[in-house]
Amino acid sequence: MWVVEELCFSVALELYKGLESGCPLSLFILFSRWEVYMMNIIEKTIEKVEKLMLPICAETGTYLVDTLYEEENGTWHLRIFVDTDEGLTMEECVAVTELISAKLDEKDFIAEEYLLEVSSPGAERPLKTAVDLEKAVGSHVNVTIKEAIDGIFEFQGDLLSFDSNILVLECLFKTRKKKVEIDYHNVKKARLAVKF
Repeated sequence: MWVVEELCFSVALELYKGLESGCPLSLFILFSRWEVYMMNIIEKTIEKVEKLMLPICAETGTYLVDTLYEEENGTWHLRIFVDTDEGLTMEECVAVTELISAKLDEKDFIAEEYLLEVSSPGAERPLKTAVDLEKAVGSHVNVTIKEAIDGIFEFQGDLLSFDSNILVLECLFKTRKKKVEIDYHNVKKARLAVKF
């Protein structure tokens, strides 16, 4: 708790100094520090939740796909996405929900009130690891990259292969199909996509 108090004090001091000098930059610095602080809390919360999920997934025969901790309209949501190779059943989802809920209540490390949501990732599941991409070969995917290729940052198409850290997609540009090679280290995020 002292970390929050210390941060609040430093934020208040920064705000006072900025307002006293008439500097709008101090407000920018204030909000930047707050944003970094909140991002740190979110990352640490996700790490702790994912650590709790490891034995639960082993016990229930599921695997963790993704964890999100985010605020929407003033309410915090802890979203945990799990799956199985055969697809998640309602019974498995209920079992995981009950186990993680009990563990979160026991550990009690989340300060904010939140809603717990456990579900399967759905049709547009994220592809977060190289193993996920290997499994997705032959599927329709959406890939966002860090450094543009021919001025384009986002590609959607069929994942033809994933070998030696190179993704090969067949994308439709207007009416022509074109193969695009993307270095795995250039991938910002990837997910399965619904093909229309």
